[in-house]
Amino acid sequence: MPAFLKIENIGGVSLADTSNNEGVIGQFGSGNKHGVAVCLRAGLAPIVFAGTLKMEFSTKPQTVTDGLATKDFGRVVVKYGGSDPITGASRSSSEDLGFVLDYGRQDWQEVALALREFVSNAIDRSIREKGDWSGVKIEIVDES
Repeated sequence: MPAFLKIENIGGVSLADTSNNEGVIGQFGSGNKHGVAVCLRAGLAPIVFAGTLKMEFSTKPQTVTDGLATKDFGRVVVKYGGSDPITGASRSSSEDLGFVLDYGRQDWQEVALALREFVSNAIDRSIREKGDWSGVKIEIVDES
């Protein structure tokens, strides 16, 4: 029976530059990208819900040639479904996120780092909204 890790916060996304808020750790906006890449390299496809907007991460192949050599990459993409939590507009599309699967490969090698990043983002948002991390819930659930 498959199991999913649910990381829930009380608000929405956590903005990259949270350095003016005491107690938060996010600064550059790169951690979530690293986390997604780590999961995808490990064969795990993250699914994120922002309200009723579903985001499913995956890769698409890309070959780059410079005239002397050729290299294959996995471009990280997201597939949207549902409705945008801000505008309420229905959204059903895919988007190239502008980075490849190898992003952070040297330093981000373990899924535990990705999970830490996702939990930290939820905590940052809760701290910014409530002043503490009591709005964060982490649990194992049976369905995505």
